[in-house]
Amino acid sequence: MTSANDIEILEEAILLARGLQKKQAEIQLRHLVARGIRHSKAFMALGVLCGERGDLEQRRLWFEQARQLAETAGEQPALRLLLNQSIDSLEQGEPDKALLYGEEAMKNFPEEIEAHLHQARLYANLKHFQEADVQLEKARSIAESLPIDHPETIKRLRLLAQAEQHVGLLDETISTCKTILRHDPNDLPALMMISLALIGQGSIDEAMLWLLNAVAIAPEDSEVLCCYGTTLSKLGQWDEAIHVFRKALELDPAQTKASFGLAGCLMEQGMAVEAETLYKQVLKQHPLDHQCRLGLSITLRTLGDAKAALELQSGLLDEAPDDFGIFSSWMFTSAICESIDPKQILDKAHNFWSRSCPRERVVNGSVAYIVPKELQQPLRVGILSGDIGDHVVGLFLDSLLRHHDPKRCRLELLSMQRRYDKASEDIIRFSDSFYSLEGLTIEAARQVLQEKAFDLIIDTSGYTNASGLQILGERCAPIQAHYIGYHATTGMPMMDAFIGDQETAAPDLQNQFSEELWRLPRTWLAFPRNIAFPEANNLMETDRPVLGSFSQGTKLTDTTLSYWSAALQRVPEAVLVLKSRELRDPAIRQRLEERLAHHGVHPGRITFLSPLGTWFDHVFHYNYLDLALDTTPWSSATTGFEALAMGLPLVAIRGNSMASRMSSSLLKGLGRSDCIAHDPQEFGEIVARLCFDLNGLRQGKQERQIATFNSQLFDGADLANHVTDLLVNLSRTKGNSALPLKV
Repeated sequence: MTSANDIEILEEAILLARGLQKKQAEIQLRHLVARGIRHSKAFMALGVLCGERGDLEQRRLWFEQARQLAETAGEQPALRLLLNQSIDSLEQGEPDKALLYGEEAMKNFPEEIEAHLHQARLYANLKHFQEADVQLEKARSIAESLPIDHPETIKRLRLLAQAEQHVGLLDETISTCKTILRHDPNDLPALMMISLALIGQGSIDEAMLWLLNAVAIAPEDSEVLCCYGTTLSKLGQWDEAIHVFRKALELDPAQTKASFGLAGCLMEQGMAVEAETLYKQVLKQHPLDHQCRLGLSITLRTLGDAKAALELQSGLLDEAPDDFGIFSSWMFTSAICESIDPKQILDKAHNFWSRSCPRERVVNGSVAYIVPKELQQPLRVGILSGDIGDHVVGLFLDSLLRHHDPKRCRLELLSMQRRYDKASEDIIRFSDSFYSLEGLTIEAARQVLQEKAFDLIIDTSGYTNASGLQILGERCAPIQAHYIGYHATTGMPMMDAFIGDQETAAPDLQNQFSEELWRLPRTWLAFPRNIAFPEANNLMETDRPVLGSFSQGTKLTDTTLSYWSAALQRVPEAVLVLKSRELRDPAIRQRLEERLAHHGVHPGRITFLSPLGTWFDHVFHYNYLDLALDTTPWSSATTGFEALAMGLPLVAIRGNSMASRMSSSLLKGLGRSDCIAHDPQEFGEIVARLCFDLNGLRQGKQERQIATFNSQLFDGADLANHVTDLLVNLSRTKGNSALPLKV
């Protein structure tokens, strides 16, 4: 028999667990069980604690014993126990069992809104959206059955808003929160939920109004500060966001949301080593946390260790094979990792997309098709992008949009996320139409695209942030293609083509792509001519050759360093100048010096430049270099354009993938194939040849700058004409057969 004292100890242990003193709580609960307590609440609490530290087997055993105790006592299992058993079943890969526990909870507690909301979330996770809507409607009916001033009503509405947010019904979440806030304008949970829902819709300005109210009410609440920091980061206010996240962690060191938010901001500011440390600290407490392990893998990739990142992501993908975020990161990393077989990438992508879109969509008993029609005049092309604004993709889109002929081809922008900068306004201005998909569910966004009836849709994001690939997992146009923003296959059955040029999409690369390679007869990109570069000059104050790279840290692989060391050994008097956002961090600079020393390059030959300042300041620093050095297997694209535009020779590394041929494409567009290397020895020889006449190299900067500006690399009109020709011709050719609409 359970004594009153044992009940007091049990309640105290549960309070300890809620107060994050989990280890002490578990010790106390196990002591109670050892003394013979037979209270199902104690067994359930032990199960929850075991699950939180990753022991799922023990969690299930404790839950089952808790249920047996209740049934032996002639009681029905508590609502919370049934919901916990449902969650346990789902996390252990037993969705049918999870649904049965959820149904038992609704049957035993038909008036408990939490039972219906749990089942709605469960159905949504399993992509049974109609069933989820039914349960949400039942929950809404229960929530609205009491007057607004009833003590239970606000609690029910909060739970409803949480469920609506979980399943992506952001408009409904906002509406429910506004109902709560009309009754109590200072209801903190509602203020938080409405802020997050508005952020999800891209309405950052409106979200900030509600959020500032929440901050004023609870300036020391770590959850509120986390939301505030997230909003600041969405606005690109990285330093302010870092300050807010640090304060949140001071208030609650166990706040994982703050740790993740801070790590993300640190990455944006180039402080990857501190981000790595932060992720590892969180993993000590939550070793199985997927988000934290994924964040750590991206940090390792940024630090130039794609192989380690890929190993970590492969493990995550084995555990969660249908998680698009993990899969997307794996695809990106694999595209810049030399150690992986292209066939493995294609197989992994095929498996993912075949599970994601496994069935034909059936309408009235028949398979639905996008039926080819007479091509519209002009051709209507939807450009789906998460980078419309101050981003390299936006930069190259600007050049295309600015010069296209709307009488031949209408280019209509479809934005996945809003960017708060002037560049986005300029890009939109040159498009023929603009539609925002931000905040829409995948299904809703897909419906928008299908209703627009484009002749062709071009994705420009691939497996990068704010990607729209999942929308195109079902056919939204007779032809779907990728262009500009990604450098490897998408592996998608519904992606028909990949647009490159004779170098980046060469026939010998076709076996690396599930898409058909479409080749422009010129360099696949053009830099906007309207952007003013500084005048090229020789600002060196040394008679030693100055070699340099301003590429991001992710590209500084060991293979890249082996090429650079070959050049530095071939030209022993040369020095190396490096600049990137990541190299602001002294710890990263030290690591890079150690890695280069391993390749035989003394730290005294390396100089780091600060990346602070405007873009104009950034490219001006090329005046302190004699030669620009390429990277591999992720070669120079934007940095290649910039170096060449500043009158520098670029010594390129040509590899065996699209990612490793972007720089050689630029040089072939300039007629400088003599600066393309295929191995470290050739790379060193090219650098030595160019450095032999150092004075001539330095005096020819302005002439080379003018030649670059007058080349196809800066000819947006020529690019737009050739892209239009390609799209029109291939739409005529490829649009002749009916294409199934997959799900």
